[in-house]
Amino acid sequence: MRLQVWQDLVARNPRIDQLDFVAFDTETTGFGPVDRLVEIAGVRFRGREVRDEISLLVDPGTSIPPAAIRIHGITDDMVRGEWKAPEAMREFFRFAEGAVWIAHNAPFDAGVFAGELYRAGVLPPEDPILDTLRHARRAMTATSYSLETLVHVLDLPAEAHHRALPDSRHVYRLFGRLCDRLAENGNPCLDQVLQLHGPALTLGEYLPESPQLPEEFAPLREAASLDAPVMIYYEPAEGMPGYRRVT
Repeated sequence: MRLQVWQDLVARNPRIDQLDFVAFDTETTGFGPVDRLVEIAGVRFRGREVRDEISLLVDPGTSIPPAAIRIHGITDDMVRGEWKAPEAMREFFRFAEGAVWIAHNAPFDAGVFAGELYRAGVLPPEDPILDTLRHARRAMTATSYSLETLVHVLDLPAEAHHRALPDSRHVYRLFGRLCDRLAENGNPCLDQVLQLHGPALTLGEYLPESPQLPEEFAPLREAASLDAPVMIYYEPAEGMPGYRRVT
């Protein structure tokens, strides 16, 4: 969904049962947005009707640390030969085309997507993203706002956690329950959701910043842009100084 389309929707202010949403989740090699994707999933829905689901394992091109495996159970053998991140994201973007995205703790998932897009040299789509974590914190009081806790507190259907597709389903149901609190019929208008949530997020907000070299290193920047070798003069702590070719 292009930015202009989203802005037009906000101005038109439809009921949310007139919009397509995609609740999504990611699993990664670690616990930060710089880690690599190992799974993407999403649930596309309108109102309370699920239209479609997608679930993709992703080969991160590196070993998955044991600490991450203990969380999601995804092993190196499971992802070997599966989708590469750029292709998996393109497939997900096709699945989510024209929809509003929703995630729990959306900055994490958006950061993971943005990092993978940055590494692939691909510009991020402009799709708006809503965060059920932000929404829940402003709509209710709970001892914890983790997805697992909210599913339990709100008595939502029990299902596995820490795999992308089950968690996407949890996000879909959580969003519906939160919307129930905004309107008696469970179908608030878009502005009611945004008044509580705040502005939608976008992937572009989470792109890593390109490192900036000081001006005295401009020749290095030029050589890198031309993929040219560089001769570096260095003085070791011990031994003779000399030149080293770096390619």
